[in-house]
Amino acid sequence: MATMKQVGILRDPATRWGNDAFMKYRGCVAFIATEGLDGAQGIGTCFHVGEGVFVTARHVVEGRTITEIGFDDGPTSLSLLEDPT
Repeated sequence: MATMKQVGILRDPATRWGNDAFMKYRGCVAFIATEGLDGAQGIGTCFHVGEGVFVTARHVVEGRTITEIGFDDGPTSLSLLEDPT
């Protein structure tokens, strides 16, 4: 019977790829906090695609007011995201 070598979590390719991908793209993934007309708070995920543009699913923002967009290292000022025109 062959002996199986145990692969440690740090050497597991899926875990390593997951960590590498997270570190590579973490600046693109943000949270978006919202408030409904009834005052209910919500939170979802959005993606920074460049030049202050964030993309999220419709159900995250439809009928809601965006109150905050931020990254894991702090919130982004909403004034930076507003259309200057």
